[in-house]
Amino acid sequence: MKVLITGALGGIAQGGVIQVLEKNFELKLTDYKEPEKELKHKFIKTDIRDYLEVKKIVKEADAIVHLGAIANPSEDPFLIYSTNVMGTINLLESAWQNNIKRFIYASSIHIYGLPFNPEYLPIDEEHPLNPCTPYALSKFLSEETGRLYTKRYDFTFISLRIGSVFLRKESYNNLKKENIKDRQEVLWNHIHPRDIGQLIKLSLLKDIKGFEAFNAVADDHTFPEISSLELIRRFFPLVKKINNKDNFLIRKEASLISIEKAKRILGYKPNYNFRDYQKWETLI
Repeated sequence: MKVLITGALGGIAQGGVIQVLEKNFELKLTDYKEPEKELKHKFIKTDIRDYLEVKKIVKEADAIVHLGAIANPSEDPFLIYSTNVMGTINLLESAWQNNIKRFIYASSIHIYGLPFNPEYLPIDEEHPLNPCTPYALSKFLSEETGRLYTKRYDFTFISLRIGSVFLRKESYNNLKKENIKDRQEVLWNHIHPRDIGQLIKLSLLKDIKGFEAFNAVADDHTFPEISSLELIRRFFPLVKKINNKDNFLIRKEASLISIEKAKRILGYKPNYNFRDYQKWETLI
C-alpha cells in the first residue's frame, strides 16, 4: 500500500510514526518546508492550502495520513483555519478525485473542550464535543467534513483524537507531584509517538467503512501514585457518572480518556506506559 503522509517533518511523524509505518507501507512524505537532511523516503514540498499543489502529490497514493496542521492553539485564527480546515478539504477533495478510499486524520482531544468539564468519566468517543478554541474548532470542522465525504462517497475517514504527545524524556521528568493541578485540564493523559504510529497502522489495515473516531492516548495517566478514582474525587467531585468501560473502576492507573473502542475495534495495545518511560530508548 502506498501511503502519503502530510506534516512529515513534524515531531509526531519524526518521533515514531514514520518508523512504525515504513515496515509495512511504501511512504511518500510531504510538508510545507524542505527537510534539513536527506530523508529515507520520497519527499515533496507542499503547501496543503494550495489545492493545485495537493492534487499533484496525492496521485498514485492508496491512502492518506494527514498529520499536517497548525498545532498551536494560540496561533492566529486565520492561519489555523486556512491550514487546518482548508488544508483538510483540499486533501479530501483530491483524494476523492483520485479514487483514494482511506483517509487517516490526526484530530485532537481538544475537540472535547479544554479545560475538560466532563459530563462523565472516563471520556469516550460518544462524549459531547465542545471545541473552545480556534484550534479545537478546526479539528471539529475537519472531522465533520470527513464525515460528509463518507456519506457522499465510498470513502473511509478515521479520526484519531490524539492526546498529549511527549517528544522528550525531559517532559516526563518535569511531571512532579506538586504540578498535578497543571495537568488537570488534559486529564493527565499522554501518548508516545510510536503508539500513534501503531494506531495509524491499524487504521490503515482494518476493514472499516465510513466514519470512525478513536481516542488516541496511552492506557494510564501520568501520576500513578494517585489512583484514577482519587483523581476524580479530588478534582471532579461533581461529575455525574463513572463508567466501568475496560474495567476502569478496578484499574488504579487507568486513563481518564477511554481507549476501549480502539482496543476493541482496532486491536490497539499501547506499548508505552508512564511507569516505564525511563526505560524508553525512543524519545530524544
